[in-house]
This record gives sequence, structure tokens and C-alpha cells, in this order.
Amino acid sequence: MELVRWRRTRRRSAMAPRGVLALCALQLSRQAGAEIGTGLCMDGQCINCIYCAGDCYSRCTCYNDINVCCCSSPPGYFARGYDKIACPGGTYQDDPGSVSCKACDEREDVLYNIHYRGATDKLECMEALCSTVCAPGNTTCEESQCHSAPLIVAKLSEAPVDQAFCDTLTPRIPSSACTWIQHSGASHRAAPVAAAVLAAAAAFGASVR
Repeated sequence: MELVRWRRTRRRSAMAPRGVLALCALQLSRQAGAEIGTGLCMDGQCINCIYCAGDCYSRCTCYNDINVCCCSSPPGYFARGYDKIACPGGTYQDDPGSVSCKACDEREDVLYNIHYRGATDKLECMEALCSTVCAPGNTTCEESQCHSAPLIVAKLSEAPVDQAFCDTLTPRIPSSACTWIQHSGASHRAAPVAAAVLAAAAAFGASVR
């Protein structure tokens, strides 16, 4: 009876260190690279965003003991190491594991509904044209709902970060993802540290079973 009680107590006590290690991984990733986009997972990956395109798990690195998978963002989205973010209207993404989205059009006079999200190709870009939400000549609607594709790309690709633009989108883009600028050193320093801690958490969980 005492042996059974000891084993149960040991299993319960093991849960706290695993949770602490997972939190440490998140904190270390933020401290190792303070710039935006240095998430728990690598750039182009999102947390637990598994999608199926043949082999469902081939695009993920999973740490089962703490229920965390770092997966390539699906088409129509980009990721900076946390959540997957749907491409804003006027942009699209046809590749998985992306940090940014592509312009639907290079012309400044073609406007898109910025709230149409998640286009995966230029055909879906057509559904985001401003004319689908604003009547011709309704400049008030166009000014509040629409932008050209080059302007949308510029707002997410230039410094300083335009958080006001990200806040106007529905749903809004959080500050952790409101840029497509890659900080070559920071994210690659942070993510391996986080991955190492996550791996340690998984190994710790296996050792106490």
C-alpha cells in the first residue's frame, strides 16, 4: 500500500516540473530574442495547428508529454512561432510554413477588402476585391474597408511596426505577429533554446512513468 501511494505521489509531483519547463521554454524564447516574431516555435510554424495534406504529422515536431506540436502554418496563413494568422485581404499564401503572404496584385489602383482573410491563391484573391463589399464610387466605404495589395504588403513589411493597421483587421493580428520582417539572428537563437527545453520536458515525463 505504501509503495502504491508513493508511486501516485511521484506521478503527481512530476506534472508540476513538466509544466514549469514548458513555461520556461516560452519565457526563454522571448528573452533570447526580444524582437517581434521570436515565438515558442520557429518562424513559419504555429502551435498545435496540425493540418492534413497527405501525411498529417510530417510537418510537425511534437512534444507529446506536454501536448505541444510545432507545425508548419497551412496555406492561406503565416506564422511567427505562436498562432497561425490568416493572410489579410489583398494577399494570399499558397505554400505551407510561411512567415509572410504574397501580394494578389502589384497595381496601386486595384483595391481589396482587407477583412477577407486566408486566400490560398490568386483565384481566391478575386473574392476579396473591394467591389464585393463597396458600391462603385462609395469612397467612404473604400477608405474604411479596402487597400491596394502593395500598401497591405508594405504595412506588414516595413519598420516601424504598424500595430494600428493590425488592430483594424478582423480578427486583429496580435503584436507578436504584426510584421513580416525576419530578424535573422534572434528567432534562430530563441527557438532552439525553447525546443531544447521542450525536449527536456518530454524526456522528464518519460523518465517518471
